[in-house]
Order: sequence, then structure tokens, then C-alpha cells
Amino acid sequence: MKEPGSVTSLDLIRKIYPGANPAEQSVNLLYDIIRQKLDFRPEQILHADSICCDEVNTIQYPAAASKMIGSFKMGGLSGYPFAGLAAMNTAAQHIPEQGAMLISYGPHIGVSHKGIPGELRRTGQSCDSICCGAVISSLQKLKEKLAIPDIHSEDDYQINRVQQILLKSESRLVAAAHPVVEATEVMYEAIDEKIQNLISKSELAVRHVFIAGMILINGDFDQGAYYQYRRLEHFDTVNNTKTSWLKEFNSKAEQNI
Repeated sequence: MKEPGSVTSLDLIRKIYPGANPAEQSVNLLYDIIRQKLDFRPEQILHADSICCDEVNTIQYPAAASKMIGSFKMGGLSGYPFAGLAAMNTAAQHIPEQGAMLISYGPHIGVSHKGIPGELRRTGQSCDSICCGAVISSLQKLKEKLAIPDIHSEDDYQINRVQQILLKSESRLVAAAHPVVEATEVMYEAIDEKIQNLISKSELAVRHVFIAGMILINGDFDQGAYYQYRRLEHFDTVNNTKTSWLKEFNSKAEQNI
């Protein structure tokens, strides 16, 4: 197992993701902003997420997030919202009366105690393993010219979709100094685009929707997760307006470090 004193600190994470904060703190700070601006309590919020089905995300799920209703799961491999419009509409039907909805999403990436992106030490294991496996295995196939466009296997539909997303950015990934980090960025952009599209097409029968797009960073088994928010918005569906809270969140996060 890992030697005592070998840790993945916030400083180490921030060498790769400067805006990262511990997941628990991130959720609590978001609650603070929601409470100050709109006076919603966590138990009034239906949480729908689109994150990877990797067990590390369940293990490192912040306790603070469990105060909300849910989460309603929309994501599959790498966090892509494979459940689609039906899931978005169904989740919206589960919102409590006079409540609100939080939609959080994004890909994940491991950062080990050695500071290596794309790796982490999992529970009960003595060696590091890859994370996110779907992204890294797809990236490897891309490097080996094994990813074939427009193949839709019923047995492996999700991993094929991840491969196609990365394939579209092949030249960008080949030129990247850190391909795993860059591939995670590519996935975030694809997930964000899809989520925004689903929101625009969905029947959100609620006025207040909070939208949280992020890179989810997994530390080693004894370190937990970190979030780097890329999008943090309040969507007022009645007035059809979106207000960014990202700058305010980052300011509050720095004050709490």
C-alpha cells in the first residue's frame, strides 16, 4: 500500500488544475451562494448529474451533495450524458414543489500522489491505475490508429462514442504536451455542449435551475475528490436568462483556502 506521508495535496492538484477546490468545500460554497441569492435549502433541490460511472466517483461522492434529492444519474462512461433528453425531462418531473434543480456534469481524471495526471491509487490496491479508463483507453486506440469512425456496436456503444469524440480532435491531442489532460478537456467541451443542448430542448417545469460544469479530479483513495468548475450558472426559465456565479464562487473559494 501507499507509504505514509505520500499525499495528493491541493497544491499538487493545482499544479495541473489551478482552479480546483476540494469537492466537499465546493458543494458547501455553492449552497452558500444559492441560499444567499434565492433562499433554497439543499433538501429543496433535485440534483441531476452526468459524471462517469467509475466506482471512484461513488466512493468520493461528497457527503454535502447527499443533502439534496438524488442524484438522478444521466451520465455513462467519461460523464457523457448518454441518458439523453428523456433523462433530463424525467429528472425535471421529480423536482419538489417550490423547489429547484441542480445539473452538474463533467469528465473526471485521476491525479496520483506522484502528481501524475491520469493515474490514482484505488482502494485495496498497491499500485496506481488509470483514471478515466474510458478516456485513456480511447486515447491509446487513437494513437495506435485503432479507433474507427462511425462504428456503433450495441455491446460497446458508450466507449465507441467516447472514441469518436476524441477522434474529431485527433490533431489537437497528438500535438498536446499532456495528451491525457487535453483529452479530458476535449471531453468536457463535448459534455458541456451536449448538456446545453439538452437543457435547451427539455421541459424544465421549474423556474430555478443551477448549472455546474466541471472537471472532476480524483485523488488517491485516502484523498478524495476535487472540483474545478468551468461553468456555474443560474438559469431563470421564466425570464429565459442565465447569470454566471463562477467569479463569485472562485472569490469565496480562495477566501476559504
